[in-house]
Amino acid sequence: MTTIRRLSLATAAAMYVLIVIGGVVRVTGSGLGCPDWPMCHGQVIPPFEREVLIEYTHRLAASVVGLLVLATLVVAWLRYRQQRSILWPATAASVLLVFQVILGGITVLQELPPEIVTAHLATALATIAMVTLVVVSSFTGGRQEGARSRAGRAFMRFTLFTAAATYVVMLSGSLVVGEGASLACQGWPLCNGSIIPSGDAAVHIHFTHRALVALVGLAVLGVFVMAWRDFRGNPPIVKAASAALLLYAVQVVVGAGNIWSDLSQVVAAAHLAVGTAVWLAMVVLAVLAYQLPLGEPEAEEPEAPAGESRRGLRDTIRAYVALSKPRIIFLLLVTTVPAMVLAQEGMPSPWLILATLIGGTLAAGGAHAVNCYVDRDIDRVMSRTQRRPLPRHEVPPERALIFGLTLGWIGFLELAALVNVLSAMLALSALVFYVLVYSLWLKRTTPQNIVIGGAAGAIPPLVGWAAVTNSVGLPALILFAIIFMWTPPHFWALALRFQEDYRRAGVPMLPVVKGADETRREILVYTALLVGVTLLLFAVSGAGYVYLLSALLLGGLFLARAYRLWRDPERQSAMKLFHFSITYLALLFAAMVAD
Repeated sequence: MTTIRRLSLATAAAMYVLIVIGGVVRVTGSGLGCPDWPMCHGQVIPPFEREVLIEYTHRLAASVVGLLVLATLVVAWLRYRQQRSILWPATAASVLLVFQVILGGITVLQELPPEIVTAHLATALATIAMVTLVVVSSFTGGRQEGARSRAGRAFMRFTLFTAAATYVVMLSGSLVVGEGASLACQGWPLCNGSIIPSGDAAVHIHFTHRALVALVGLAVLGVFVMAWRDFRGNPPIVKAASAALLLYAVQVVVGAGNIWSDLSQVVAAAHLAVGTAVWLAMVVLAVLAYQLPLGEPEAEEPEAPAGESRRGLRDTIRAYVALSKPRIIFLLLVTTVPAMVLAQEGMPSPWLILATLIGGTLAAGGAHAVNCYVDRDIDRVMSRTQRRPLPRHEVPPERALIFGLTLGWIGFLELAALVNVLSAMLALSALVFYVLVYSLWLKRTTPQNIVIGGAAGAIPPLVGWAAVTNSVGLPALILFAIIFMWTPPHFWALALRFQEDYRRAGVPMLPVVKGADETRREILVYTALLVGVTLLLFAVSGAGYVYLLSALLLGGLFLARAYRLWRDPERQSAMKLFHFSITYLALLFAAMVAD
């Protein structure tokens, strides 16, 4: 299949260049550089003027693409007539190209009506998608035989939906440009200083585009999590999902750059170029998800017992609440309010505290629900986690993922609307770090997982501080450091108690990799460092003697228990330290408020 592979790759590359040139035509205002069609100023060789040459280059590139699409069709019919995954997309690309040429002519003759320009882009994106399907099929051989696991079916459906949504986002962006609404929303990520702005039609068009970008970004993140979690052994799937997520993040930054640069032509052209790359990555991923089996029958998760499949509304709600891990959320919120009090140097507004806690709860609950999705295989084999909703089949895995991502996004919106954008961005960063860095990467690869991953749990004090001051000061960073240093001795004590669980699950927690003796020594070291960091707050933040005495007393008790654990190998000592560490943190932050 070397011929069709090379030809379709060349065609896809040429079409991508054509779309990018089309973007250049649009942002430079060269759409009517050639005011007639198919000639240019009635000539085959047009005048040598900037706008004319830009538009003429676009037409020449379209001619080259037309020849390549036609060549792909001919080769497909002559040599691959029996392979539908190549023949039909090649045929569809040729038909779409005819419509594309007609729309191009109408666009010029009617002097760039926004709806025709958007239809022109829509056809171009559909055409390059068909060519991309030919490319992928030339490598995979088309739809492959084999059973698809439940995870494979869910991934295919979610990926196809996300690809379709990406297409809609691209067209909404074209409409924004066509209606002259590119700068209708000043500022980013807020629109004219508001999360839900009011204004004329241009503002609503621009804001709708931003809302769609946000929602589709959530879906792209979900696709990446599903690909990395369930199909890590399938490099094409993982690479395509990673490319889509990375390119989408770049696209968001470039989109913000449009506002920051007051619609620079270079940035505006790059926006379409990167957006088209995101579209291609999603098309590749969708085709792979459809064509590959993605799981054998034995990879299926065990079916839920018949009695557990019929659940009432109350049980369902309880299961979804359990996904958010409310006990852990409470501990996180315990560190948020004292940070707000310290930042205010008094008691902040009750409404501000409530809004911050609600947004923080939603963001943290979303992160935990996604973590439950990622860790469901581990949770099934660990006695400590077997009663969580996913191992008990109380919630389908894909719904848990969607639930978690949605909770996180609602938390971001709530904080941005009722508190400030900085606190919202910090909460969102905690979710992304916890899911992408800790859950998907560190937890299964290094015994330092909880050390580095602890940064996610240390962000709530930053959220609280930012909620009051709209900034992150040195005292807030010390609060972050306190949680960061507290996390290893807290969690390693639990890991000592359940090290056999972690060994059975294949999770490289420190007791499994380095042994219990080394873990107890590390607990003592980190506890000593923790006590030292807590004293820094007295030195730099103006905290008084109530806090200082409390930090010394609580730190001394923590050190004494860590020392006792180091000397005493009994696992009960580890659990006593684990429970005390929770009390320690709550009392330490309460002392900040009391001080």
